[in-house]
Amino acid sequence: MTEAFHKSAEPQDVEKLLRPLMEIPAMKQAYEERYWYQVPSLEELRGFPEGSFGRAAAEFFDRWGLDLDFYPEPDLSTPESYVTSRVYQAHDFWHVLTGYDPSLEGELAVQAFAVGQNTLPIAVVIVGGGLVNFIQNSPERAMEIMTIVTEAFQRGKAAKNFLAVPILERLAEPLENVRRDLGIKPRGAL
Repeated sequence: MTEAFHKSAEPQDVEKLLRPLMEIPAMKQAYEERYWYQVPSLEELRGFPEGSFGRAAAEFFDRWGLDLDFYPEPDLSTPESYVTSRVYQAHDFWHVLTGYDPSLEGELAVQAFAVGQNTLPIAVVIVGGGLVNFIQNSPERAMEIMTIVTEAFQRGKAAKNFLAVPILERLAEPLENVRRDLGIKPRGAL
């Protein structure tokens, strides 16, 4: 993702993008302390209580055949690499929190949610490219996808910033409580 950041924006633009994130006291402190949550193994996630964020994550990983170790090792050396590593670490958990599956539509929705939260350049590129893909290959679905993306963007703007909150520390809690506390509106509620 760091490479994608550089391809989608000039370094000074990336720095400008990250500056507001690093001005969030919790995010600044997390970076200064090099906060990093050790995600439990899939087997450990399966052992969380029924209805918990952690159990829902395990079910999501199992259902979609996802690997917790898919992303690269974290790099906590610079603000840019720290944010990138945090995004990698939590991305699939964002799917669980937002209720979007990892299909093309669901991925576009998670990226639009991220744009609503942080205007991450790579997320804008992914959303834009995905919309163009739908227009070219499934024009009959273009408005449906635009509606999904628009709602996801609005939900992201309304929710607490996922990067500034240690969401993975809440895996043992009921999923609905975590969603409520983060201000994640139900799909279709906007």
